[in-house]
Amino acid sequence: MRIFERITGSMEAKREWRSMEKRAKSLPPRYYEAYQAIQRYLNVTGGLTSWQSSHRVLTVILELMEQAAFEQKPVTDFTGEDVAAFCDELVKDEQSWQTSYRHKLNQTIRQNS
Repeated sequence: MRIFERITGSMEAKREWRSMEKRAKSLPPRYYEAYQAIQRYLNVTGGLTSWQSSHRVLTVILELMEQAAFEQKPVTDFTGEDVAAFCDELVKDEQSWQTSYRHKLNQTIRQNS
């Protein structure tokens, strides 16, 4: 990896992010607001540690929002009534910041014991 990419991140990842955000912004307002709310929830509850994980999860969510908008159905028809539980289930096998910090804490304590 080049030094520039280490500092700024992958340009390809940035292009993919912008493309996803453009798709999201083209959703009808209530679906875009739902997409943003889900993004915030995922970030606040631990966040995903890699772009690959984030891309995979957010693509699934974006596709669900697009399908809901196309069918003019409520978001909860696709996620269930407990949207937070849906999100938690979606990311349960992904590496999160919380998981990384938990691992780092346990490793530090073991080394110092």
